[in-house]
Amino acid sequence: MADNVELGSASGGAIVAADDVGSVFYQQIKLDAGGDGVAVPIIAGRNSDAESLPVALSDEDVALIDGLETAIASTNTKLDTVIAALSTIDGRVDGLETLIGTTNTTLTTIDGRVDGLETLITSTNTKLDTENTNSGAIKTAVETLDNTVGGSELQVDIVGALPAGANAIGKLAANSGVDIGDVDVTTLPAITLAAAQTLATVTTVSTVTSVTAIANALPAGNNNIGDVDVASIAAGDNNIGNVDLASSIPAGTNNIGDVDVLTLPMSIQGPGNPTIDSYTSVLISAAANTADQQLIAAPGSNKQLWVYSWGGSADTADGSIALQDEDNATHTGVMEVTRRGGFAIGASGNFAMPLFKVATNKKLEIDTVTCGFKGWISYAIVSV
Repeated sequence: MADNVELGSASGGAIVAADDVGSVFYQQIKLDAGGDGVAVPIIAGRNSDAESLPVALSDEDVALIDGLETAIASTNTKLDTVIAALSTIDGRVDGLETLIGTTNTTLTTIDGRVDGLETLITSTNTKLDTENTNSGAIKTAVETLDNTVGGSELQVDIVGALPAGANAIGKLAANSGVDIGDVDVTTLPAITLAAAQTLATVTTVSTVTSVTAIANALPAGNNNIGDVDVASIAAGDNNIGNVDLASSIPAGTNNIGDVDVLTLPMSIQGPGNPTIDSYTSVLISAAANTADQQLIAAPGSNKQLWVYSWGGSADTADGSIALQDEDNATHTGVMEVTRRGGFAIGASGNFAMPLFKVATNKKLEIDTVTCGFKGWISYAIVSV
């Protein structure tokens, strides 16, 4: 190098490595760690202890290293805790993956059932609209009937006065001598007395202006008795005009006019008027590809199952179903159903008119082909 110094340059001496710093030469030397008579050069870079220059750390460096060792030990403890927690989390993640798979399957099943419910709700809303219309008509009729009742009595108005003449009052014309009750006669029309007649033989009322005494009762017949206040009337089909009824109306098919109905029967009974022991609904949950699955148990001796409404949808795949009793007597035939659709058959409201009747003391069953089936069925147990 240019900064080197040559010893004994006149005689070609050795060259000593040096560094020229401001015309001052500083000798460059190599470090050796050997003892007396031993050469152990210090080699640049990381080497063994014997080939490295020992360095003494300051007290501050030692304290810093001690702190680092403590911090590292604490960190290792926390890392052990983290590793254990991660192991627990890993197990729980596996559980979540299994649960998510189950949930997805369940959601797929729910999706099919929701579709079936939407169809059922649409059908139900249509029927409710019809029932609402019918209820409005019933309400109007009941309000009209209510207008004829005053207190606890039915009010009947006669639009026109009873005409004078030989008209019959109800059944009086057909029953000579019928007692028409306590009658106050306020006025009598003029009476013409023919020669040799007495009041007992008078049959024609016309022009006599006054009568001072009547010794005999009015004769039987269709005589016009004028303006009469009737205190009581015998039972029967009599036409009684504008009357307040103080007692109940006799049974029969009498037309009682405009009536308010305060209550209606709980159910409609048709001409059959069946004896209903109980009425309820049950859920249907039928497995796929299975015959003779019981829906309703046999009701007992002298009793039948009467079905009024039912519905549902396939829950696994498209397929078909059929309802029959335990003797395979069919009630519906084979019905195709779909997983994305459904059906609902509503009740008529008349207990005497079920959709079908199961034979006496026989259980009701369902057959499924390909699909499962979810739904409901409403029925009554009827004594026969």
